[in-house]
Amino acid sequence: MDTEAQQEDRYRRRQRGQQGFWLVLGTSLLSFLAGLGASSLFWISEVRVVAPDPALAQAVVRALSVPAQASSLFYPLSRLERQAMTLPQVESVEVSRELPHHLVVGVTRRVPVAAVVHERGLLLVGADGVITNLVPPGEKAPHLPQFLSIPVDNPQPTGELSAEWAVRVAQVAEAAVSGGLGGDVRVDCSRSLDLRLTAGGVEGYLGATDNLARKVSLFAALRTELRRQGGDPAYIDVRVMERPIWMPKGGKGG
Repeated sequence: MDTEAQQEDRYRRRQRGQQGFWLVLGTSLLSFLAGLGASSLFWISEVRVVAPDPALAQAVVRALSVPAQASSLFYPLSRLERQAMTLPQVESVEVSRELPHHLVVGVTRRVPVAAVVHERGLLLVGADGVITNLVPPGEKAPHLPQFLSIPVDNPQPTGELSAEWAVRVAQVAEAAVSGGLGGDVRVDCSRSLDLRLTAGGVEGYLGATDNLARKVSLFAALRTELRRQGGDPAYIDVRVMERPIWMPKGGKGG
């Protein structure tokens, strides 16, 4: 009759044998899958770009590079994401596998919301502050709110506004559009404590950079209401939002 020690020894040998079997089987299976994935059955034959317009799709295609005989199973999708994101006009990227031979790259366009006036031209920027285009002086630019005297460290596509100015520009641009001011707005940011805008011949005193969106919305609403009542304001002062002041052209403040 086997002793308890002998039984334990047989049990351990049986366990090691089973572990060895599964290890060999797993290794063989992984080797088979790796060989299969690297075979011509899964070589990437096409990278398809899905974009909102043909021009962006063509630009993304030119930015992508996949080595010959790369596997659609194992090729890192993050590489294609990084390549596409080098384009300033691309805001987001999503890459998926379409086995056995295709990868699909879906992109969204970064839409400019404002223009920053610079000595090199107009810097078109998205809502995240990334510069999408540089429009040289004299060339036609989109009808967007314009900002003067904003510091830009890298005034070219792929450059970015500072985090503070990116937020301010996005807030003012959104408020201007929603308030009906559109691209007629020009904001002078040369003095951070005394920002001023002009829209349709009316000057607006905004004061410091706090509550910019609310100030622009208030300016737009007052301008609309004054004109509805037949007024012709020269300026509207919203620095103190609870007590706005306006001056008719050639008249006294209201």
